[in-house]
Amino acid sequence: MNYSEMINRIQKYQATTNYRLIYGITHRSWEMDGWSHSVPLEKSQIFVSGIPRDALEDELIPFFTTIGVVLKFKLLTIKNSLYNSGCAVVTYCHSRVAEVASKALSDTHFNGIILTMEKVSDNCRLYLGGIPETKSKDEVWKTLIHCGITGIVDVIMYKSYRKNCLNRGYVFVEFRTYVEAAQTRLLHKNLILWGQKMVIEWSVPLPAINDDIMSKVKILFIRNIKVTMPEESFELLIKDSIGNIQLEKVYKFKDYAFIHFLTRNDAQHALELLQELFTMYTTEEQIEFYTWYLEGSSLRQVAALFSVQYPNRPIPSHSTIANAINKLKTCGCINTIHNKKRSKRPRVITEDLKLNVVVAYVEPF
Repeated sequence: MNYSEMINRIQKYQATTNYRLIYGITHRSWEMDGWSHSVPLEKSQIFVSGIPRDALEDELIPFFTTIGVVLKFKLLTIKNSLYNSGCAVVTYCHSRVAEVASKALSDTHFNGIILTMEKVSDNCRLYLGGIPETKSKDEVWKTLIHCGITGIVDVIMYKSYRKNCLNRGYVFVEFRTYVEAAQTRLLHKNLILWGQKMVIEWSVPLPAINDDIMSKVKILFIRNIKVTMPEESFELLIKDSIGNIQLEKVYKFKDYAFIHFLTRNDAQHALELLQELFTMYTTEEQIEFYTWYLEGSSLRQVAALFSVQYPNRPIPSHSTIANAINKLKTCGCINTIHNKKRSKRPRVITEDLKLNVVVAYVEPF
């Protein structure tokens, strides 16, 4: 089928239906006239794959309307082309109709082919395995973009248990939408990077926990702990950091831990203290606080210097800067005489940790 025949079929179908056609660089969208977008999209969409490349909307839309009213049909196309990329997103009038369509049409032939149907969900994250351990997050991100993968908003990489400079051989890739993640999974299922075939699968979605349940959680989850740190030493570090807040118990395994508290208020207070101490500013960043302060800068000037030096990091409050300075003064790690310049940077004797501290919902042990 040539381009003129395809255009004629599209125009003829548009003239005989109550759908409005909108062209995009990589898609064609058909929206029902009078649709006010008031119908919630959540759970009312299905993602379709395996569509023949020369199939057009005058065949596809009637196929999907056999189940119910289609409010919007988005056919994903090859860039600046009339041919589709094998995928589409169908928006039905109700989530129940989409549920029925995803099951009923999965067993129905379209031009002799059985299409693959998936309910659109909130999961926008893919698992990518087979990454060389020496690669950094930026290297992986740039390589994926170079391969033509678009819509990436984050690449999540975890450090190796054995060596801090290595990764664990996999990453999680976060996309803007479920559709972009699903399309990437299909189009790049045979992706080869650095001479190795990658494993691309859906990441297990995070469970949606009710707000009432979360408001009763008394457990903190902490990661990025040194694997070699004994549990007793870690517990002492936490106790020193949270003051007189009473712990119930501590579980540490490899580079993460769960800390149990007696009350929710204790857990919330400890969360704020630990995030202030460990999560927001690394030891290297705190050294900058101390150095600028020793060189005569006020707390306000230290905050301003930090915002210039680290434009992508949150600006520290005056109390945060003061607490960091006082902590090292107590340890005897820096010269306490203000306005006196030093030729050497202060020696830090505190634990070099950048912990990630969050309130965690955990199934009972």
